[in-house]
Order: sequence, then structure tokens, then C-alpha cells
Amino acid sequence: MIQTDGFLLLAEQLPEGMLLVAADGEILAVNRVALRQFEKKAEQLVGFNLAELTGLPREKIREKLKPCSRSRRPMRLAFHCSRPDSVIKIPDCEGFLVSPAKDGQLAQLIIRLHAGVPQSSTFLALNQMIEKQHRTLRRLEQSREQLRISEENLSITLNSIGDAVIVTDKEGRLTLLNPVAEHLTGWSNEEALGQPVKTIFPIIDASTRETIENPVEKVLATGETVYLSNHTTLISRSGTEYQIADSAAPIREKDSSEILGMVLVFNDVSEQYRLREENSRSKIKLQASEKLYRNLVETTAAVAWEFDLVSQCFTYIGPGIVELMGYPAEQWHDFNSWADHIHADDKADTINYCQLETAKGQDHTIEYRAITAEGKIIWIRDEVTVIQQKDKSVLMRGYFFDITEHKQTEEALRRAQKMDAVGQLTGGIAHDFNNILGIILGNLELLERHIVADEKAQKRINNIKHSSERAATLTRRLLAFSRSEAASVKTTDINRVISNMESLIHRSLTPQVEVKYHLDTNLWKTDIDCGDFEDALLNLVLNARDAMAGHGKLSIETFNSTLDEAYCTINPGVIAGQYIQLAISDNGSGIPQAQQANIFEPFFTTKEQG
Repeated sequence: MIQTDGFLLLAEQLPEGMLLVAADGEILAVNRVALRQFEKKAEQLVGFNLAELTGLPREKIREKLKPCSRSRRPMRLAFHCSRPDSVIKIPDCEGFLVSPAKDGQLAQLIIRLHAGVPQSSTFLALNQMIEKQHRTLRRLEQSREQLRISEENLSITLNSIGDAVIVTDKEGRLTLLNPVAEHLTGWSNEEALGQPVKTIFPIIDASTRETIENPVEKVLATGETVYLSNHTTLISRSGTEYQIADSAAPIREKDSSEILGMVLVFNDVSEQYRLREENSRSKIKLQASEKLYRNLVETTAAVAWEFDLVSQCFTYIGPGIVELMGYPAEQWHDFNSWADHIHADDKADTINYCQLETAKGQDHTIEYRAITAEGKIIWIRDEVTVIQQKDKSVLMRGYFFDITEHKQTEEALRRAQKMDAVGQLTGGIAHDFNNILGIILGNLELLERHIVADEKAQKRINNIKHSSERAATLTRRLLAFSRSEAASVKTTDINRVISNMESLIHRSLTPQVEVKYHLDTNLWKTDIDCGDFEDALLNLVLNARDAMAGHGKLSIETFNSTLDEAYCTINPGVIAGQYIQLAISDNGSGIPQAQQANIFEPFFTTKEQG
């Protein structure tokens, strides 16, 4: 039978808790690691039965230990205590037969606590040392046949262990390879015997590909247990590489500090290493992607947003919303945070359309006017992506685009096209009318020659000619409008023209209208048709008089102005450069919003017919 002193000598060198028990559950010996795990002293455990300490019936203990007392293979055990006040609590563990029953004595078993994986490396060291002690005792007490049985038991143990095991002598030369080690190193046990561990077990750093110092030298020199890093790669005899996790511990002489050899236990963790590296790379890629996405979202001209349809709340809104709408992102909470900013004329149609498309799970785009924090009207294009789960819309993501400038450009282009169409129509009519006037004037000249003596008829002919010439002047102006050019252009000082018209302007107004002039003394000269300018100025004055209902204040200003490319972009047809600006303002009722779109139409009027 194995002695408790021998068991403790070997078990105290191992990093796991070990119990030596009899087949009926009596605790014969406990190593220090087990005492730490149980938080007990040896005298509180040794000599007691597992039944007493765990609260389980003795029959239950014997039933659990029975398979271990019959087999040399490790058996998975579990002692789930029946009472909450049990002296010790043993989690999952493994039991192993070390001394079979003999001469009426009970078999002796080793129980290893906290078995993380079956057939752990600690069994190798303990079993090997136990079997070594067996061989020594049996040389004194037993026959060569008993020694053979012991060796067979060791071989069975090593062959059943899932970890690779390498054992060396004190010179670091190999004395044993188990089958798992044979597979991973590519060496057979027979070929490896007597070889240096460095030859059988070459290792490198997986990251740097540099050779790692073999642990055998450190273990044999210092007697310390050595653990290799997580990046250790074993290169087999065939060149195949395995990621391994291993530890190396010394084998010591009993009651002596002399080191007899070393045991190296390792296993293949290539798959775990690959998954860990992939996970690490995935995290790096994810972080990079998140950073790139955030940079794109925060630097793009569009404002990204996300809305949870379940909670009816915004889960994200880009920082650009401050520049776009003037409201900080913190104020965008629920549905109304968006709906309340839509222009009243667009609100109902916009909301109805978005809700309908979202309910169908359809991505959609809509354009509408919005009111900024400053009260400014802007145009927004909202591009929406709808995300569904189980045929139900649960999330919306989208972008707000400021298309105000685009809309202004479109409107200016439509206005220019409309004016162009009006100009073409006007030109056609004026051209035909001018031809008719030419015929009328020609016939009047011929008629005038035949009735020279009739003074009354001559007077009527002169009246007709005068009216026809006025009509001809009108047609020339219409033709000039259709060609977008002035009929009689010359370099003009606008201030002088306005000064010459002061008396006409005052006669056109009522005495109750106060007129103020603010004319730039350094005003540039400009090329215009004076007649057209006078007509336009007088027309504006008359409209101002009507808007003020005959009394109020009228202001006429002139100043230099430079139009840049930005202004020309939203006003097609305008050429960047230096201009003279005439501003006429009054304190009247102003132009109704509904009529403001018509102010540049040449024949539009609000005056009653006649």
C-alpha cells in the first residue's frame, strides 16, 4: 500500500489540490493546496470520512468511489453536499486508483480537486512520481511481475492523458514521450530517447518568429515551475506549427533538493489562438470602421440621424444639425422634435407620406421646407432607410440635406425661362405690329401728298402719324425687351437722372408723402437706357404711393455694389462684377406674399381693369 508520507512528498510539489482516500471514503492524507481550498487544517480532515464531512450517506460515498477502485483510468466525480452546513464542499473532481485492495485492506485512491479538463497534466507528474515510488517499494517487497504491472499502469495513465507529456533526466535528455507528445513533436518515443529537449521541442514566438529559450534549462537550474507565454509556437519534425500552452516542473529526490529531471506538459491550443487572434483583429477593424464612420458622419455636409420606431425616440442625430437648423442635438428627442420644425404648408403632406412609406417598410426620399431656430425658411431633402424585423418596421436611419441653394437656383432658372418665353412672344408680336405700323405710316405719307389743300384733313393725318410713331417707339422697346438689351444705351450718372426727376416725382405723390434721398456721392457711372430707367423709377414711386394710401415716407437710395460668384449662382443670367444699386423703400403695406413671385413679370398688374 502507498504510504501517506510518500503521497505528500509527491503531492506537495503539484499546483492542484490532492486527497488520498480509502475506497470507503476515509481521508488518509491531504496536500497543502487542498487545505487552502477547503480553508481547513489537516487535523480537521485526516481520519474523517467524506460522508461525515460532506453530509452524504456512506453508501453514496462508496458508490461514487467504487468505479475508481476498479480502474486505472481517471474517473469524473462530483460530490454535491446534501447539507448547507457541510464541513467541506467538493466540486467536480477526478479519482484515480493508486493501490488496489489486498489482504482485506481497502483500495487507496487519489482525488484531484477542481478538474478543469479531464486527464490534466497534474496527474502525469503525480502518477509518474507515485509509480516511481511503487517501483522502489516493490523492488524490496514484490517480484519483477509486480513491477511490470506498475509500469503498465503508468503507460496506461500516460496514454489516456489528453495533454502531451515529455519527461527528461537531470541532464535534460528525454526519457519519455507519451502518444500525444509523439503526435505534436513528430518524434516517436524510441527515436527521441536520449535526445536533448531542444531537439525534440523547438519553440518560437508566434508574433516575432524569434526562438524562445527552452524551459528545460531554467527548470533544471533553478528548480522553479516555468510557464510559457500565450504566443508560443511548437515546430514539429515535419515543419507543422502548433500553438501550445505548457508548463515545466522539476522532479526532485525525496527529502532532498536534488533535481532528478523535469516533466513538461503541454497541449495544442492552435484553434483557440486562431480565434483569439481573429477576435483581436476584428476588434481593431471594428474600431477603425467605427472611427471612419463617425468621421464621415460628422464631416459630411449631410446630417445623419437614427430614429427608434418602438420607443418613438431619436437614438442619434449628427452634430451638423446645429448648423443646419440652429437647434442642438440634445433637443431632438421624440417624433415632434422633427415634425414641429416643418413648414406649416408642407407639414401634413410630409408626415402622412413618411408614415405611410415607413409602415410599408419602404425606403423613401422627400423634400420639404423647414423653419430654423432663427425663423429662416430652408429646403431639406430627407433620405430615409427603413429597417424591419419580422415584417415590422422597427428603425429608421437617414440623412438631412440642405437643398435651399439648389431650390433657389431652380426657381431662378424657371423665372429666367419664363421671362425668355415672354420675351420671345413679345418679340414676335412686336415685330408683326411694327410691320403693320410701317404700312400705316407709309400710306399716311402718300395720303398727305394728295390732300395738301385740306387743312382739317392734314391735322387729322398728323394726329394719326404722331400716334403711330408712339406705337412704333413702343414696339421698339418691346423688341429691345425680347432681345434682353436696351434700345438706347449710354453711360449715365444715375444720381443726375434722379435729381432731374425730383419735380416729377413730387407731382406724382401727394403732399402727405415725405421723400428722402440718400445718393452716394462717389457713385459709379453705368450704361443704361435713360428712358427705361425713368419709366421704371416712376412706376415704383407710383406703386409706393398706392401702398402707403397717399401718406407716409418714401426713401430713394443709390450705392455701389459688387456681385460675386455666389450671388450669380442663385441668379442665373447675372454676370459677376461692379454694379449700381437703386433701393426704393416705403412704410406702406408692402407686397402680399402671394404676389411676390410675380414682381418680375412684365405685364402683371394688381390694378383694376381700365
